[in-house]
Amino acid sequence: MLQGKRLLLLCLSALALFGMVTLAVATRRGIGLSADSVAYINGARHFLDGYGLRLSPDPGPENLMIIQAPLYPLLLSALAFSGIDILVVARWFNILLFGLNIVLIGLLIYRHTRGIYVSLLGSWLALTSVTVIRMHGEAATEALFISLTLSGLFFLALHLERPSKPFLIGAAIAIGLAAITRYVGVVLIATAVLGILVHRRSWHQRARDSAIFVAISSLPPGIWFVRNFLLAGSATAREMGYHPMTVRNVQQAIYTVGGWLLPLFVPKVLGMILGIATLYLLFITLTYGLRKNAFVSLRKTLFAQPFPSLLAIFVLLYIPFLLITRFFVDAETLLNDRILLPAQMAVLIGGLSSIPSILRQTEGRYSIPFTAIALAIVLSVSHLLNGAAWVMESYQEGLGFASATWQESEAIAHVKQLPRDTLIISNGADIIYILTGKTAYFSPQEIEPTALIVNEAYAADLERLKAQAAERQVVVVYLDNVDWRWYLASEEELREDLPLQPLFEAKDGTIYRVIP
Repeated sequence: MLQGKRLLLLCLSALALFGMVTLAVATRRGIGLSADSVAYINGARHFLDGYGLRLSPDPGPENLMIIQAPLYPLLLSALAFSGIDILVVARWFNILLFGLNIVLIGLLIYRHTRGIYVSLLGSWLALTSVTVIRMHGEAATEALFISLTLSGLFFLALHLERPSKPFLIGAAIAIGLAAITRYVGVVLIATAVLGILVHRRSWHQRARDSAIFVAISSLPPGIWFVRNFLLAGSATAREMGYHPMTVRNVQQAIYTVGGWLLPLFVPKVLGMILGIATLYLLFITLTYGLRKNAFVSLRKTLFAQPFPSLLAIFVLLYIPFLLITRFFVDAETLLNDRILLPAQMAVLIGGLSSIPSILRQTEGRYSIPFTAIALAIVLSVSHLLNGAAWVMESYQEGLGFASATWQESEAIAHVKQLPRDTLIISNGADIIYILTGKTAYFSPQEIEPTALIVNEAYAADLERLKAQAAERQVVVVYLDNVDWRWYLASEEELREDLPLQPLFEAKDGTIYRVIP
């Protein structure tokens, strides 16, 4: 009879295989594509073609990949070097990462609980979470970031338990790579350094380990930021400024967190209540052991269980980092399910890892185990129902720009018929490129979205289009289904500001010719 680790590995392998097959079914129309996905696919394709990491082969620093971190497109280009289409590579790469992350989550929980059932519950909740599977089904950085984050913090925890330079170096490499997968990975560097400094060792050892870790982990992002600054004059193409958060932003964040507790399609008001309750529980959990002497308590907790404690430190640093970014760096930073996914994973693993300890401390209070079992059942069932509904919808419709809506678009079909030398201006330039292979450029911006300032070059951009129309055919493709780019000139404004002549009116958009 299989017991212990062998049984766990068998069950986790089965869950991983089930998850990979499920994701393959959900992405049968192709890997999910979003605006960010197109940027990564562009970067990978142009890198393969010898242009470097660029959003467009056109010269100029404005076309360099700077806003996006480089590791994901670099890996895609490396895997596609043999000639396989990058979209196919991205799909199967993410499917493999999904299986890997399912196994990782289960193993990490088991190592700190020795409980097979709670470990399998963690993997099951990750497998069936709509946010988790959706992010693995999209050509984006979240899947890779989760793998590197969990690996890096785990290696660091092993080093803190039993000092070992290979584990310290492995942690630094993984976290350094995470920082060039998503820029928010710099929070992981701070998390690791704080974890090392509060650990119970001599100041000399802590200072030495911190220096080694920072030197290795900061090297990949440091090289990338220097490259950006030398070529484009900016490390991340973002400017400092104050961007007040709206009520809608706050509501979105609370509703997203509420979905962690009961991820069914619930009314907005109930979702808000669940979100507030979840945030309150997290606050109580994180501050319970720190109420007397935060520094001493943190050191004792970290020494006893380094990995769950590192996850808690990460969450405590990650959320303020997002808020600071939203207020002062990038107004487009939304506290949605995608942005909060790393925190969700940290809470999931850390929360389940603490269950055995909580049950031991409440021994004799039978309501606690029954409550935990009931909550586990509710979460498992609700995740399953919601996840199954999402997979069925994705199987039938497709994901993002790979969906039937875009694949069968009448406007896109007509764009394919335009002469190759036509200059295409559109509110969906990225969609046109990924679906037709034709280079398109975005409509003039009225507002700079990351800084929330008026684009003073708007009038000059319009005049440039008029001048180009005198030399070649220029068309404006306005796609009705692109309703999220509020900062671009609207169709009505373009018709007022440019001499436009309708060429083709589709069910989902209109194509205009700019009259010379």
